[in-house]
Amino acid sequence: MASAVLVGLVLYGLMTPLQRRTYPSHGPVHKCGLQMRGLAYGFRLWADDHDGKLPVADDDWVGFLVDNGYLAREMLTSPNDPVKGRVSYVYVPAESLDPTGDRVLVYEVPGLHDEHGVHIAFHDGSGELYQAEEAARIIESLSREGWTRGSD
Repeated sequence: MASAVLVGLVLYGLMTPLQRRTYPSHGPVHKCGLQMRGLAYGFRLWADDHDGKLPVADDDWVGFLVDNGYLAREMLTSPNDPVKGRVSYVYVPAESLDPTGDRVLVYEVPGLHDEHGVHIAFHDGSGELYQAEEAARIIESLSREGWTRGSD
């Protein structure tokens, strides 16, 4: 009985520091993923009200989405961005939403999560955290013409 209690205490002692070490690093990452899905939803609401069309590349997408109530201004700053109030996301313009889910709609400015990677949201509203190397490959494969980060 005493040995079972001792083993339990040792395991508890090992697990607690591991939990403390991993939780803080995953908390902001999780919040950012939820926020990316919210951004994608804001774009979907915009498209629903504009015959399926998205803001065009030269438009002030931030102003259109925020001023017209599709997104709250706070949603445009990643919880992990050290510069509060800055637009932390890059919109990849398209004429309209592509429901297949394989087109990138918006992604997080790389480097906000260090080794955890970059959040990318797609036209179908899905989003995923990609490891830094994979995210860089995806971002590089996109056409850079017309990209906009929005006004800071």
